[in-house]
Amino acid sequence: MLAEMKREVFVSLEDSELGLLCLEPILAVYKKEAQRFQGTEREFKSGFYKQMNPNQRALFMFYAYFNHAQKSAGELYWWSAYYLAQPQAWTAIKKGMDIFGTVEMRSLAENIEQVLRSRNAPEQLDQFKSTFNDLEKDQELRLAIEPLYAKLLHISRSELIKIGCHIRANRHDYIRLTD
Repeated sequence: MLAEMKREVFVSLEDSELGLLCLEPILAVYKKEAQRFQGTEREFKSGFYKQMNPNQRALFMFYAYFNHAQKSAGELYWWSAYYLAQPQAWTAIKKGMDIFGTVEMRSLAENIEQVLRSRNAPEQLDQFKSTFNDLEKDQELRLAIEPLYAKLLHISRSELIKIGCHIRANRHDYIRLTD
């Protein structure tokens, strides 16, 4: 599941672009295998996750969260609550942030977690009832989440650059260079 890339392309890419490019082959395999899998979704995800190396897992979980959360304050709220209701997934997302050295993103995740826990966010997926419209209905929640979303937008580029730097330093875990 390594990304194949010409050396000159790798060298010319901006660090902020590397994460998504390294994620593409992982997602392609994920989608292909998901169509053929005969068991439960949970079994598939668990088995697929084990196929990746630790750095790929960190990348996969980070972007599974970030790609959705960056779209709006409502998405940040919902996806944070969704993953928080899956303790292993939420831990994996934060572990990925630690691996990449995205300190500000990790701090933001902790702040979001505090807000959600203070609002009695469910700790298990079977208790999960959050909706994307919760912020429209709950002004206090909206006032807590909107500044966190603004912070996410503010720090995103610098944090994606850190991920790119990590990928360059650990290239063999993500990319197979071709000449």
